[in-house]
Amino acid sequence: MFRRHEMISEIRAAAVKKHGTPTIRGWNEIKNDDAPSTSTIVGFFGSWNNAMKQAGLNPNGNNHRWRQLRW
Repeated sequence: MFRRHEMISEIRAAAVKKHGTPTIRGWNEIKNDDAPSTSTIVGFFGSWNNAMKQAGLNPNGNNHRWRQLRW
């Protein structure tokens, strides 16, 4: 079972790799076997967009400020 901070950390790492907010499709393309699945993330946060918001990302498109975010 993943904890909130672990999922947030994985989401933020994916944002760095993708140079923006990861989509569900993008997540599935880059996640490793140790990362939470999209269904785990959605189940915990209620929606993909809410998970992105909780990670400090813009859920509706590229987050052009991703380099400036402080985690």
